[in-house]
Parts: sequence; C-alpha cells; structure tokens
Amino acid sequence: MPRQVRDSAARDERGAVALTVVGLIVPFLLIGAFVVDLGMAYAQAQAFASGADSAALAVAREKQDDMNEKPTTLTNCGALLADDPDAARAGETARRQVQANRPFDLSEDDITVNVRLACVPVNGGPAGSGVLKVTVDVTREVPTALGKVAGVDSIRAARTGNAGVSGARRVGGVFPLAICDKQANAIRANPTATTTIETDKVWQPGCATGNAGGGNGGGNNGGGNNGGGNGGGNNGGGNGGGNNGGGNGGGNNGGGSNSGAGNWGWLDCGATNNSTQGLADRIRNGCTLPPLAGNPASVQMGGQPGNRDNAGPVRDAMQDKVGDSLAFPVYDLVTSQGSGAEYRVVGFITLKIIAITNGEVTVQYQAYSPTAEFDGSCGLGAGCASYNVTAVGLIG
Repeated sequence: MPRQVRDSAARDERGAVALTVVGLIVPFLLIGAFVVDLGMAYAQAQAFASGADSAALAVAREKQDDMNEKPTTLTNCGALLADDPDAARAGETARRQVQANRPFDLSEDDITVNVRLACVPVNGGPAGSGVLKVTVDVTREVPTALGKVAGVDSIRAARTGNAGVSGARRVGGVFPLAICDKQANAIRANPTATTTIETDKVWQPGCATGNAGGGNGGGNNGGGNNGGGNGGGNNGGGNGGGNNGGGNGGGNNGGGSNSGAGNWGWLDCGATNNSTQGLADRIRNGCTLPPLAGNPASVQMGGQPGNRDNAGPVRDAMQDKVGDSLAFPVYDLVTSQGSGAEYRVVGFITLKIIAITNGEVTVQYQAYSPTAEFDGSCGLGAGCASYNVTAVGLIG
C-alpha cells in the first residue's frame, strides 16, 4: 500500500478513537455522578437508622408509661390504640426523637417522619390483646449534586424502625415475696391508695383465684371472698359459714380454714436462698426467676416456710428497701403447705414500699416498669398477666 494511503488510514483510525472517547465521557460522568449522589443518599439513610430506632423505642416507652399510669382503662393493646387513634401523640414523640438525632445539620423541614401503631395477635388470640407494634418511617429527598445533569433532582433516603410493647415473661431484681392475684387486682383498681400486705396472712384460701375457701377481706366482721359471713368477730369467717361466721382460724383478718399453715409468701428463688442470710441477700439484690412459660404464662416456684420477718437479717434487709419500687411476683394458685408449698406465679406488679412494721408491708402501686425482657409471644391483655410490669424492645 502506498505510504500516503497508509498515513490517511491511520489518521482515520485515530480520529475514530478520539470520537469514541469523547462519546463515552458523558456516560462516564453520569455514572460517576450517580455513584456520588447514591453514596450521599445511602450515608444519610444510614444516619437515619439510629433516629428511626430511637424514635420507635421512645414511642413504645411512652405507651408503656400511659398503660402504667392508667391501669384501670388502658388494660390491653386495643385500648392503647383507641387512646391515640390517629397516632398524633406518637407522631409528636417520634419527630422530637428524630430531630434530636438528625444528621448533617438538616433542618426540621428536610425530614419526614411517619408513625404507625398496630396490635399484633399472639398465640391465636385477638389482636386487641396482642403486642403493640410501633413503626417509624424516616425519609428525606436528598438533592443530587451531579445527577441534575441527567434530570434527576433528588434521591430518596429512608429508614424504618420497629419497636414493641409486650407482657413480661422475665423480670430482673424481683422481690422474693409473692402476693395473690386478687390483692394485686385490688391494688391496680385503686392505684392511688396504700395497701398493707401481711406476710403472715399472705396465703389464705380465696385470696388467689385458684384457691377456693375463705376470704382475704374479712377483718373483725369476718367473712371474705368465698368464706364466712357478716358476724364473725375476732374469730372471723370460716369454711363457708353463714351470717354468724364461725369456723377455723379466721382471726382479725377474715375467713380461712388455716389449711395454708406455714405459707408466708416467701419464695425460694436461689440456691443460697434457703438460709436466713440467703433470703436477706435476695431481698437486697433481687431474685432471678425462671421465665414464665406457656399460654397463659406461668412458672412454678417453691416457697420458704415460716415467719422470716422474725429473723434479724431479713428484717434489716426489708427496712433497707423502704422507699424503693420493686417488682413483686403475683400468684394465682398455691398448693401444699410449709416446705412443700408451690406457688404458680403468673405475673409481676411494681409496688413502692412505704413502710414495714411487724411483718406488715405497706405498699403503693407505681407507674414504673423495671427491667424486663421483651417477648413478642406475650400479649397485652391475654396470655400474660402484665399488671404494670411490661417490656419494651426493638423488633427486627
């Protein structure tokens, strides 16, 4: 081929390559622009994650507080939804939390926060007695830096946080004195009053739903829930006596057959708990009970017989707890007596100890939940007797 022809062909090839490179510059620039813009959007979305989670937890804790402060009306998940039908209060709480955690010095108007509340049924039960689920969506339209070249003005950055409120199957630092469910129900029904728990009368027939017989409310006029009648006097009601009371062992505090002799409500909640000093240690440091199991949830706990308050170490430990708010186990059935007593614990109630005098513990309901493990299988209003001890946690 003549040299002139070869030079011309080479110039043509170099020109074609140059045109190709020029033609690819724009797509490469666009790709680079999208990479930069997508990276910025992703970074902001990641930054929203902590805000979404913390906002969901804040709303869940607020609903937990509402439930504890209104124990006679907010008794289940459905009641919580009805109390905030449009999630308006929940939305305000979530927005405050998100703004407190907002990234990149964004203004309030830059971020959109939406809150959804729902009741999730558990164990095949109704949704209204299920677990409260709080969902918080945090979004922002992130302006593009270079994407405008391709007509893309913004990229959405979004994160979702989910939290829940459930009944409690496990609670830390439990006070090792069990109270019957009827007494716990009475305390919850009148949360502003003080109530005296007599450790030497903590177990009486009729005080717990699962135990029939005499009563827990006799007093000097006898009687009780299922027991004697109106005229018992100092000898109280009995095993179903009539209007004139009578019976076995009622005493100043109402009906009863005295068949629970030796049951004082103290729980054996630790390997070192059988001694007086062991019980004193559990009073000071709290018990760790096995988690409630089943539906309805419960756990069997052995009891410690005898009037433990007579012992100096126990009495001193109890005095040290005056003024504290503690989770008390609640039982609905006790079987056998003395060292063979078994309590069926069905839930927990937080009470503030006001005073302790001669074995009598004066308490008041507290709108406070101690540390409890969130359990998505433990609903609010069914399956678990939550009283005022509920659990909050993130839901995956």
